[in-house]
Amino acid sequence: MKNLAAALNTHGAWVTEYFPESRRLKALAFWMGEQWLDGWEMVVDGTPCERVIDERCLIHIPDNLLDIYGNDPDVRAVGAASYMGMPLLDLDGKILGHLAVLDLRPMPHEPRTQALFQIFAVRAAAELRRLRAEAQVREREQKLGRLVDGAMDAIIELDQHLQINQMNPAAEKILGAPAAALTGQTFTRFLAPDSREKLARLIIDLDTRPEGQRYLWIPGGLAAATRQGGSFQAEVTLSLRRGARAVLYVDPAQRERALGSRAKNPLVDRRGRISARGAERRYRGR
Repeated sequence: MKNLAAALNTHGAWVTEYFPESRRLKALAFWMGEQWLDGWEMVVDGTPCERVIDERCLIHIPDNLLDIYGNDPDVRAVGAASYMGMPLLDLDGKILGHLAVLDLRPMPHEPRTQALFQIFAVRAAAELRRLRAEAQVREREQKLGRLVDGAMDAIIELDQHLQINQMNPAAEKILGAPAAALTGQTFTRFLAPDSREKLARLIIDLDTRPEGQRYLWIPGGLAAATRQGGSFQAEVTLSLRRGARAVLYVDPAQRERALGSRAKNPLVDRRGRISARGAERRYRGR
C-alpha cells in the first residue's frame, strides 16, 4: 500500500476484505499519512466505498469528496478531497474486498493513473484469492484433523516405503508409543512375517483397481505387535489414496479383546505374543 500511494502520489491507500453479511470492510493493509493503521474496519453504507461494492466497478471521485460524503467520519477526519476505489473479485464474480486511494488534493482523471491503479488492483485480487484459498485449506485440514484425532479407529498413514507418515491418538495407544517416536519407522516391523507378505500382496492388488475403488477390508486381519512386545490380531481396512502409499484403519477393540484374553487364547503364548504358526492356521481356516 505504501508503494501504491507513492506511485499515485496520494495521501493514503488501503486494501480490504469484504464481509457481505454485515456489509463491513476490514483493512488488510492501510497506509495513511506516512504511517500504517491497524485494526481499521467500517460499514460501507454512506461512504465512497459503498459505490465500489454496490456498483462493482471502478469509482473515481476527482474532487469535492468532503462535500459529497461529509457525514463519513473518516473522510471528515482526514479532510480528503478525492477518492478512487475498485472491487476485488473472485473468479466466480464474488466480491472479496476492495482497493482504494484518497488524497487531500483533487485527483484529475488521467488514463495512466487509472491504468496503474487497475494493475495494482489485479495483483491485490490475485493475492486475496490466494489467501482465501490457503485459509480454506487450513480450515479443512483442521476439521479433518479434529475428525481423525477423535476417531475411535486407529488411523495410520504410510508412505511409498511403508514408513509411518502420521497417525492419530488411537493408533498411538494401539502401538504403545507416541507418533513422534514412530514417524519414519517401517510399519511392517509391527507385523508378523505372514502379515507383512499379506499386506504387500493386497497393496499390489489395490494398485490395479480404478480410482474410487482402492480400498478393502482385510479378511482375517493382520497379526500385529506393540512396541513393548505385546501382540494382537488386528481387524484392518486398507485404503490407497493420493499423497500416501496406504492408510490403515484398525479396530482398537480387537487389541483390547486380545490383551484381555491371553490366558484363554491358544494363539497367545506366555509372553503375550501371537504364535505366527497359530495365526496362520487361524487365517487359513477361515
